Amino acid sequence: MGASACGADAGELGQGGVSTECDSFGGDCTLGGINHPIAVGATLPVTVDSAVFGASAPELTLASGRESVLTAEGQNITAHSEGLAPIFIGVAGGEAVLDFIHVRAARADNLKFAIALADGTDLKEQSTLIQLVPNEYIWAEVAPFKGIAPLVGRMPLQWSSSSAAVTILKTGASNRVRVIARSAGTATVTASALGISATFEIEVLP
Repeated sequence: MGASACGADAGELGQGGVSTECDSFGGDCTLGGINHPIAVGATLPVTVDSAVFGASAPELTLASGRESVLTAEGQNITAHSEGLAPIFIGVAGGEAVLDFIHVRAARADNLKFAIALADGTDLKEQSTLIQLVPNEYIWAEVAPFKGIAPLVGRMPLQWSSSSAAVTILKTGASNRVRVIARSAGTATVTASALGISATFEIEVLP
């Protein structure tokens, strides 16, 4: 299940901008996009775009105007504290600044799950208890929120299961895992990140 193109932020001067990809199910990108604040402690991968050079663009780089709030390294923006910071889009080597954007950082206070079936069907109205049979699996993704407001960024996540009834397999660097039913029983799946945890229940039927 690949990421889809998601939120873009054009620069204030119209000379460049950045765009992100979105991991959320359903394609609505409610859990992704540069227009949402980055969660403190998380890193948002971005693609830097130029309206000046087109396909022949030199290597572009990002730099933060408030490194206590956000830092930029390569094609990644990392949030360190709450606030607003300008991110400058320039030519590598510091030869020129093409444009800038403003990016917010906010501290998450809860995590929310997106759950999908093996075929990618989004379980928007999932129950608190998901029932599977052995060898069946679901996709589970977790995103940071502040209240009801979605935040973005890849987080240092820890996943765990309370029993051997299911196995959790990570999928690269994303916030998504595959949860595979192994044997009859129940399991509490826990995701922990940024000092916060969230859980959901799975029952594996005989």
